[in-house]
Amino acid sequence: MDTWDGVVLAAGSGTRMKSKTPKPLHLLNGKPMLGHVLDTIEVALQGQAIVVASDSTSFGQLFDPNRRYVTQSSMSGTAGAIQSVEPIIDASVQNILVVNADNPFISIDSLKKLIQSHENSDAVLTFLSAFVADRQTLGLVMRDETGQVESVVESQDDTALHGSLFEVNCGAYCINTKWLWDTMPQLQQHENGEFYITDLIALASELVGGVVAIVSKDSWEAWGVNTRLDLAAAEKQMRNRTVQRLMKDGVTFVDPDSAYIESTVVIGQDTIIQPNTYIRGSTQIGSDCKIGPGCQIDDTTIGDRCTIGSSVLEKTVIQDDVNIGPFCHLRAGSHLSSGVHIGNFGEIKNSRLGLNVRMGHSSYIGDADIGDNVNIGAGVVTANFDGDEKHRTTIQQDVFLGVDTMLIAPIKVGARSRTGAGTVLNKDIPADTMAVGVPARFWTLKSSEGSAHDDRNLNDNQGIGRKET
Repeated sequence: MDTWDGVVLAAGSGTRMKSKTPKPLHLLNGKPMLGHVLDTIEVALQGQAIVVASDSTSFGQLFDPNRRYVTQSSMSGTAGAIQSVEPIIDASVQNILVVNADNPFISIDSLKKLIQSHENSDAVLTFLSAFVADRQTLGLVMRDETGQVESVVESQDDTALHGSLFEVNCGAYCINTKWLWDTMPQLQQHENGEFYITDLIALASELVGGVVAIVSKDSWEAWGVNTRLDLAAAEKQMRNRTVQRLMKDGVTFVDPDSAYIESTVVIGQDTIIQPNTYIRGSTQIGSDCKIGPGCQIDDTTIGDRCTIGSSVLEKTVIQDDVNIGPFCHLRAGSHLSSGVHIGNFGEIKNSRLGLNVRMGHSSYIGDADIGDNVNIGAGVVTANFDGDEKHRTTIQQDVFLGVDTMLIAPIKVGARSRTGAGTVLNKDIPADTMAVGVPARFWTLKSSEGSAHDDRNLNDNQGIGRKET
């Protein structure tokens, strides 16, 4: 769409939000409200839109700092915001699509219909409208006796209008650029000192077929967020839509009203979401899983047939057939291979657990690489921080760690080794070794041929105390 450009009006101060944060940057369903609008307009246009902001620095910190920002230095209203982008609109652009940043429910489909209607008519201005029962502070669409649009009346300019159903402006416009730049000088300043983009509608109506309103069937497309009450209502509606979409796709929600699922989340068929569960960000959950109740899952990938009970997961990868919880905490960088079981009160951080690892309960595994078929007894701790730096623990396959074993990193436990209850490990253990005590003393387990190995050299002056480095 080389002859089109997009503009998002995001410079409003948001006085009624009573916040230091610009209104378009308030979070809605996990991301700034502006992000929802940008996603919509840029898909519809197949290109990047211009953002008119009050402060390009704060916006650039949350979005691409290299995108086109225009700072509206004076609060001269929505028409003033449009005027500010004229210098950076390419001369080849014939039409612009303008959307308010505080209208997060305007859909891609509606914008595509708006663009198509504008291109197929002689209108110089095409805008989106909807019918609502509660007008709030929305601009009212006025039509003549033939049904032609005459103007949009802003709420602060006319509060005496009454009715049971109102046609209101949704805040999305397609405008012919030549006509726009030629017409802007005709706009009149309102009593509040602002120039309104909606006044362009009255000027366009003076031309035969100059203005067209495309009526949306979704009244929420007219919903503008101006207060924190509006924001809360929008959050609830967006969350409900996400849950309903997932249920239509085959996901079960035991109590849909208590599930907090962001729109970016992907969940497979026949997965069951229990009450009071929060799933956010880029999380992807496979099929036939049981999640919750009371889970918090952020930016995590979960395979098929997993059970996650009352736990917190952050930036973790979980493969198929994993069982976790209740009351576990999996922190960023964790990777659980298929068949892993994590019992209650376990914590894992920046660690990789191999196939079929079993970690009963009340253990902490941090900065560790654990092989297949390892048993981690209750109370096992990897002491990964020496006061200055983090160190890694390596545990090879088929190791059995007894209750309350402490591993002081950096350390490596060889394959098929075992520890007794309460053992403190402060040096590497060879494969096929038994370690017991504080600090641990070692002896070699019987080999597969059944013979015992001489263990004297394992303990002489090196099994006691911290190894020298």
